[in-house]
Amino acid sequence: MYNRASDPSDLAAINITNIDSRFITLDIVGTFTEKVYFKGLKASIVDDDEATLTLGPIGATVLLRWKNPGTIDVSKRSGVLPANLRGLVDPPQYWNSKYLHTS
Repeated sequence: MYNRASDPSDLAAINITNIDSRFITLDIVGTFTEKVYFKGLKASIVDDDEATLTLGPIGATVLLRWKNPGTIDVSKRSGVLPANLRGLVDPPQYWNSKYLHTS
């Protein structure tokens, strides 16, 4: 689970559920709540540290970029994010506590 641990619970977190050679399957959920924004999304792997993701019926596309296994940056590439998901890319950095110690 990649999140911004110190942020309010209404901000989205990224939960990676599977990785194969072409896709990363993930859910976008609440950081501290059980809210589910999207479930079972498939991000297309671009190269060793990048994947592109289209957010279902919204049509917005975001880029996921890993600096290391514990840090991911998310940036909007096209489309418009709904108000409840604008925080997904602002600020763009997420941490995975399995790889990095966060406070």
